[in-house]
Amino acid sequence: MRSPLSAKSKGSALSAGTDSRPPETVDRRVRRTRSAIVSAFNRLILEGGYASVTPAAIAAAAGVGRSTFYEHFGGVDDVLGQTLATILSPLAAGCLEDTAPESAARALEHFWRNRRLGRALISGPAYRVVLRAFAAEFELVLARLPGPRSRDDNLRPELIALQLAAGQLALIDAWLLGRSGHSPAQIARALHASGCASVMALIGPPPFDGHSRKPTR
Repeated sequence: MRSPLSAKSKGSALSAGTDSRPPETVDRRVRRTRSAIVSAFNRLILEGGYASVTPAAIAAAAGVGRSTFYEHFGGVDDVLGQTLATILSPLAAGCLEDTAPESAARALEHFWRNRRLGRALISGPAYRVVLRAFAAEFELVLARLPGPRSRDDNLRPELIALQLAAGQLALIDAWLLGRSGHSPAQIARALHASGCASVMALIGPPPFDGHSRKPTR
């Protein structure tokens, strides 16, 4: 099965200064190693579930040493959090857009093509990590709103981000069961509408420029 999680670039403990090879060769090696780790991680989840996955098991399945694993990731949760961020980011960004971005529909297509793994992550023991990663993406989006935006009845941004993430994951999880018949584009539009409405209700309308939901600078 093709890996649904694409490794996100991260600074490695290895640096070009400690390697005699050209930087581009080192970069290719880093990408290849990270890809092998993520692919092994996905296979292990499908075989035994998230709770059974350990750094040692990932390293063995990827054909790398444990020390190499820790040069790229801090642990099992870190593998999941980093790689999911790339997929979840477009969904979070949509709550400040005038229409659902095409990248959101593409992310959902990715989920649908790999729905067995997607449901294992969203509805199983990995949910807390997925929720935390998704909420972090929403926090980044909310931080782009121009301030000050404080009101006495406003929730803290991290709580708003958690609410947004939990609501969207619930819809995605139900959709991945395959019973609704809705397309990724339809789900993307629904997530966009609910995200925008939640931001408006919980924070208040940002100072839009009149043409899009992107806040004015």
